[in-house]
Amino acid sequence: MKIIFIASCFLCFISFSGFAEEKQPYKPSQDNLRIKYLLPLITFPLCVEPALPKDFKSGYLPVKSGLPTNMIWGPTSIIKSVFEKKAPLEQALIMVDLANNATQEELGHCALHPEEFLHNVKMVGLKDIETEMLSWGDYPVYAVKAKIEGKTVHFAWVGLNYENRTLLFCLLYPLNRNEPSKEDLELWSNFLHKTKQLPQGECLRALGFDMQVGCTFYHRNHMPVQFIAEQRTRDQKLRIVIIPQNSDVLVRYEEFYRKPMETPDWHYREPTVKLPCTFYKYVKRDWEMRDDQTITILIKSVEEFSLTDEEVEQSNGNIIYEKECASTI
Repeated sequence: MKIIFIASCFLCFISFSGFAEEKQPYKPSQDNLRIKYLLPLITFPLCVEPALPKDFKSGYLPVKSGLPTNMIWGPTSIIKSVFEKKAPLEQALIMVDLANNATQEELGHCALHPEEFLHNVKMVGLKDIETEMLSWGDYPVYAVKAKIEGKTVHFAWVGLNYENRTLLFCLLYPLNRNEPSKEDLELWSNFLHKTKQLPQGECLRALGFDMQVGCTFYHRNHMPVQFIAEQRTRDQKLRIVIIPQNSDVLVRYEEFYRKPMETPDWHYREPTVKLPCTFYKYVKRDWEMRDDQTITILIKSVEEFSLTDEEVEQSNGNIIYEKECASTI
């Protein structure tokens, strides 16, 4: 295993030279994925385009200590009015939380066994229970409608396809009604039935991998790093460049290998480089945060490398040449 000190002077911030601003062959994609703003504290994002009104934003239920867990989706003015000023709820909102009572045991399936589920929810007073199995692309959705103490409730679990975790969504509507209004039900139905999984390229961006031909911007856990894979046409020399975007990141990497892209609807069978990496972030006088990822970079054919070796060095980057390639698959 090799090690790159992407932050050789990690105790002080690096001031990038004018080259970094003037000669930057690749730029990160515009960060316009709505789900990232709706779920800002979720490290394993839900890669969907939610079917919600345009004015729905993300807010949090106030907590006495620690980080908030329950998120609220709705107009910012309504969220503040209800949860900060204690005003009565006037229109429907959606509450979101990491679920503790439902897991995802396998990809594409929420492990809620109907008989066991129905028995458990009846024990807490739910009646007239109706269930519906849906999917948002690869994400399974288990929706429930029921009554408790005469009031109709709507909620749904969504599998995240990550470490058996699920999200729980609940429809909140004014307490002075026992039934949601026509508008409330339309909001909930649109959310359940019209939310769609993002296209593959946008899914990868939501997961923290901004892939372009020739470059991948990795941006997970506040450890942004740029990876460039270019093959020079005159001698077929392949070069990988690793450039930090912050000064407090350390990367350990193993030997890279080639592999065609496997996504059927996005750059299918195009050549890529796979680079197994472990990322560390310097926190409180130690390399505490860690993330293990295999970075995929689409190889770009070029007449000359977009950055010279000197320019890479100026940007505190590192270069790996083809001779260090382990194998071709």
